[in-house]
Amino acid sequence: MNPLVVRGPTQCNDPASSRSRQAPRLVRQLPTAIESRAAKDIHLVPSRVFQVVIDTNVLIAALRSRRGASHRLMMLIGDGRWQMNLSVPLVLEYEEVAKRLLPRLGLAEEDIDAILDYVCSKANLREIFYLWRPLLPDPKDDMVLELAVESQTDFIVTYNA
Repeated sequence: MNPLVVRGPTQCNDPASSRSRQAPRLVRQLPTAIESRAAKDIHLVPSRVFQVVIDTNVLIAALRSRRGASHRLMMLIGDGRWQMNLSVPLVLEYEEVAKRLLPRLGLAEEDIDAILDYVCSKANLREIFYLWRPLLPDPKDDMVLELAVESQTDFIVTYNA
């Protein structure tokens, strides 16, 4: 199953595909691999850069397998066609969930820290000046919605239905 891509406030696109069940693996040189891939694709930069928010479940899926759409998306961070948006609460959730799942991910705590440092260095950091009362079925997803509104995002990428 590929991540659900929400386009704007009302349209959805749920590409049909089977998700890989490979053992967790990660390229230790992730920032270098991403930057080299971005350099190759720089000629594809559109006139408009899309604003994107990535839910925690997509990041975790990318860390679990190098074969899925989530990993491919994370490898494209910083390529110029889209800009990832982050807020402090979302980064803290990324960190908390990834470190909680360390045994299943097959990574060291230092690997998670390095990956999150890289993601933060390439993302557009946003400050949220307001909090909504729980609006979504999962209250933890409200921070994703708040960030999407603040960044006027074009796409929210998530595995949530």
